Amino acid sequence: MAQGTEKVTVKGVVGSGRALGRRLGFPTANIYGVEDIRAVDGVYAVRAQVPGEGVLRGMANLGRRPTVDGGERVLEIHFFDYGKDLYGLEVQVELCKFIRPEINFGGTDGLAAQLREDEKTVRDFFENQQTL
Repeated sequence: MAQGTEKVTVKGVVGSGRALGRRLGFPTANIYGVEDIRAVDGVYAVRAQVPGEGVLRGMANLGRRPTVDGGERVLEIHFFDYGKDLYGLEVQVELCKFIRPEINFGGTDGLAAQLREDEKTVRDFFENQQTL
């Protein structure tokens, strides 16, 4: 994805992770099998079509999670103001705006602090949108 110029949509089934996001205050819906997604690894503002819920907004990380494990490429989505279990549901996620590249924070404290900043940035992005 040329940062911000071309929209990318990812469709996949939500799988379980290690619940690290939940422990940091940012529970995520994880979509695996995204190795071939043509988008830059990093944090995005996202919208997702969720069965039975309509369109949800949030932020997502696409990448290998260098602070956590640096392993398999995953799309991890944190939906704002939403707490229901999505395991096993197929969701369609639109990467709306590139926020920043993936970074190794050296530990979960730095990661959690950055996630709070990312949330502010993404919420501001959606609040300033004229049409969604």
